[in-house]
Amino acid sequence: MKSIAIAGAMGMLMISPTAAQTVDWGGWYVGGFGGYGHARENTQVTSTTAWASPMFFDDGSGPQYGIPDPITKTGNWTSESAYGPLWGGRAGYNWQSTNGVVIGIEAAIGSIDAAYSIHTRTDNGLLGSFYDQEFTIDWTASLRIRTGIANGRFLTYITSGVTFADVNYQFGRGEYGFNFERISFIDANDSYTGIGLSIGAGVEYAIDDNWSISTELTYTRFISENTYSALRDYFGTGTYNYSAADTTISFPDLRVGLNYRF
Repeated sequence: MKSIAIAGAMGMLMISPTAAQTVDWGGWYVGGFGGYGHARENTQVTSTTAWASPMFFDDGSGPQYGIPDPITKTGNWTSESAYGPLWGGRAGYNWQSTNGVVIGIEAAIGSIDAAYSIHTRTDNGLLGSFYDQEFTIDWTASLRIRTGIANGRFLTYITSGVTFADVNYQFGRGEYGFNFERISFIDANDSYTGIGLSIGAGVEYAIDDNWSISTELTYTRFISENTYSALRDYFGTGTYNYSAADTTISFPDLRVGLNYRF
């Protein structure tokens, strides 16, 4: 009877939380991840029309001849979303204290297939109108700090840091004439590396002494990017157009991963 009681006590010890808390999160690790991202862009376009040659015009004070003052129009807001899967790899290092606090640094790079595109044409006889917009993100890279609490085989953490992304953006709208030549339009085109600040939270579970699985939700807000188009002369008339766009991108993503701890 005594031996049975001792065996039962040993069994309870083997499955007790104290025994489960022997997981060591400290040291180097590498891994991979996959998930889904939602990129949302908000853009305000400002268009300026200017003239280089004298002409007859009426600015509201009556007909006159000369070079009119430039006309600036602001407020062509666009707001679109691009969804897509993401995948990539990561590597990091953790420091673990005796009371279960884990602090680490992690670098990750991945590819994302997030794109939005719309092209419309309206034929009004001799004239027509058009609207074009394209928005894509091809890759992301990040460097972040992780701070968490180890509890048994679980590591619950928050994360923050800097994220980079390859952003491609195009916006255009206006009118076209006989041979589909654009008569008046505003446009903004740019391809740049966006820089943003990221915050997030996640949980990681140790399968054994080396392998672990994780899930993480992160939100990134990229710094606004100013895009400019060159001055354009319509059909040699001396009428010029200049466009500027201010684009802000937010990017939440959910990812699951598999890590190997050395």
